[in-house]
Amino acid sequence: MVTCATQAGQQRAQWYVMPCRGLAATTELAPRSLPVRGKFSLDFFMQHVVQYFNAYAAAGPEPSQKLAREMDGALLSVGTLYDVLKKKAKYKENLESMLVQYVLPVFRSPYGHLRAKACWVSGMYCGIAFKEKNHFELLLQGKPKRGLHIALQTFGACYEKGDKSASSSSPPLHCLRQLWMSSGQSVFNALQDPELPVRMDAVVSVRHFVDALEDATPLKPILPQLLHQFFQLMNEVENEDLVMTLESIVEKFGDDIAPYAVGLCQNLNVAFWKIIEQEDDDDGDDDLDTSVLAAYGCLRAITTVLESMSSLTDLYPQLEEILFPLMYKMCSTEGQEVFEEIIEIISYFTYFSPKISPKMWTLWPLLHQVICENMTEADMIPACKLMEIVMQNCRGKVNDQ
Repeated sequence: MVTCATQAGQQRAQWYVMPCRGLAATTELAPRSLPVRGKFSLDFFMQHVVQYFNAYAAAGPEPSQKLAREMDGALLSVGTLYDVLKKKAKYKENLESMLVQYVLPVFRSPYGHLRAKACWVSGMYCGIAFKEKNHFELLLQGKPKRGLHIALQTFGACYEKGDKSASSSSPPLHCLRQLWMSSGQSVFNALQDPELPVRMDAVVSVRHFVDALEDATPLKPILPQLLHQFFQLMNEVENEDLVMTLESIVEKFGDDIAPYAVGLCQNLNVAFWKIIEQEDDDDGDDDLDTSVLAAYGCLRAITTVLESMSSLTDLYPQLEEILFPLMYKMCSTEGQEVFEEIIEIISYFTYFSPKISPKMWTLWPLLHQVICENMTEADMIPACKLMEIVMQNCRGKVNDQ
């Protein structure tokens, strides 16, 4: 039962060796160790889960490691049983109160693996019908203003007590944990957690929250900070989830992304090249498929950014400088998997730019060569349409190509 799942807590040391995958492996235990056979088995099982929830909540701000392991197992069980619990009326009605009463406080846990699990469970259940909309926003954003004030006080107190490291810019990890624990309870705050595995689980959770939003208006005030956190993480770690979440954010905000177009294109461009380099090193088919999807996500996000700023034509030459190496390299057999997306990006620069630059004209013979030598019929359609438009509107300029 739940005690079996709590044994997964013994694996927590793994995430210091494999920061982004240590927690993911433990979720595979649940389907094997948590069988549910009928209504009464589920009721009996959930009684044990609630007992662990209550025991952890009653322990206060410094629960024992034993309680932390049990709470980890309970959260793992609830997250894994998402498809079951959301269909049962008895449990479906109480999911919101479970998130607020038991999951939300775990964001302040002194145990990193529990903070990560709180992100994961929140992301799993953020799509439920919330009776109180502020509960959705509380899980996602917390109370940043009050949290920041308390965080600064805590951080200052840490230093006044003499807890300083050799460098004033690098406070000790336990001070950072204390700072974060005082800064608020939310998935958004978890993006700034001192422990990388927590930040990465927060990234995935943010994507679920963004996808669940019908209206992105509540997130607009924190959009600059949200993008800043993602840019920092993209510089720190290579991970497909970052790209996929950033793609969701770009698609959700549409025209509101325009002011951040340059930074987004720079970071997406860097992420794309990292994925391509990693793809060359990967041998397994699963890793290759994931890399292709991540590369596709980068290009789709770039396309959305270009669409959002179609009226800001003066910025296109600056974005061309950033993205031209990508367009040039992928106008070949190397870009066959993403050729349609590359053609779409090129079309934005040939249509919305004040003028087609000499550098962009150098892509013409490459497109012609690719179409003649390597493309399938499906791949040729968008490229042929682009070439047709060029030939109709640029008479005398491509006669010698």
